[in-house]
Amino acid sequence: MNIINVTDDQLLELGTITTTHGLRGDLKVRTDATGTQVLLNADTLVLDCVDGEQVSVDVVKASIHKHGILLRLRGYEHINSVGHLINAKVLFPYNELPDLDNGDYYWHQLEGLLVVDSKHGVIGKITASLDTAAHNIYVVEGVNGEVMIPAVDQFIDDIDIEAGQMKVTLPAGLVDLNR
Repeated sequence: MNIINVTDDQLLELGTITTTHGLRGDLKVRTDATGTQVLLNADTLVLDCVDGEQVSVDVVKASIHKHGILLRLRGYEHINSVGHLINAKVLFPYNELPDLDNGDYYWHQLEGLLVVDSKHGVIGKITASLDTAAHNIYVVEGVNGEVMIPAVDQFIDDIDIEAGQMKVTLPAGLVDLNR
């Protein structure tokens, strides 16, 4: 176990350890959209434990389990060794995030973007992403309340991370559904 000192702005929060699973020390992790993909491929993670200690850990196994990820960590391979990790934040260094294909984004890049519709103007800011069987849905909070926008190319005209803005053309009636 390596104890490391890093500042929070160097690490991306991928999720939270919610409970144990089985006797081999597996941990259930609730993730966001970025966390799922990164955790499945991570070799090393940082755990921000509830006692304030940050610990670097090696991933032995990561797999999708129901609505989250199951992790097995080197040196924590029995249920008696992982109880103190429950509620720890699972972190990953920003500078080690894999590059994405052009047009793909990590959730932390989209969260907080201002959404501007070609007809209605400013809709609000992206506050959440929901996974559905068909596609993701961006939850946008603003003057029209909560607007759910399907994350499909048909509605998204442009994403400008530097400008902090997503331009969309929403179908007639979508904004009005939320009033």
